[in-house]
Amino acid sequence: ELLTITVDAEAKLELRAANEHRPALILGGDLDIDLSPGAELTLNGLLIAGGRLEMVGTGTDERPRYLRLRHCTLVPGLELSRAGEPVSPDAPSLVINARNTTVEIDHCICGGIRADRDTIVRVTDSIIDAPAPERVAFADADEISAGGILKITNSTIVGKLHTARLDLASNTIFLARLGPGDPWAHAIISDQNQQGCVRFSFVPVNS
Repeated sequence: ELLTITVDAEAKLELRAANEHRPALILGGDLDIDLSPGAELTLNGLLIAGGRLEMVGTGTDERPRYLRLRHCTLVPGLELSRAGEPVSPDAPSLVINARNTTVEIDHCICGGIRADRDTIVRVTDSIIDAPAPERVAFADADEISAGGILKITNSTIVGKLHTARLDLASNTIFLARLGPGDPWAHAIISDQNQQGCVRFSFVPVNS
């Protein structure tokens, strides 16, 4: 399927699995999510493979947009081969191209994330899998510049990370390293170091 989800201004939409069910969306390309100012979308209990979620925002209104992923699996590498290897290991699972957006990821497995610098991303009890330590787990769309403001608790991040500000990292494992000839200066980077907190976590030495 090629799917588009559009949510009007101030509207709230939830796509939720029935109890004890695990619906699978096997995409034939990207799933486009178009949120108007003030709109909220929640995806709950879904397995999504075959394409990435790409969020765009229409309108110039400054009212925030919300995307919530709960108990979802966005297959790292978009889909798996018969041997269980990611088919597109460099492809992110989630791309945010909408201003004034807050993304909440709770109890999920997700591939890499690309987010505009002014995006707020909150990750709780989840795995973000690049899916290799030298690949990009979190950054801007160019995969070098800083992504949005990040808050992570009780999670595991596999891959390099570059955030505008790391508001909080608590009880989190950052499994990242630089590859040969890597253009990144460090495996984990937070541009703003006068605000934020990292505690009870594993962070690579070259961060």
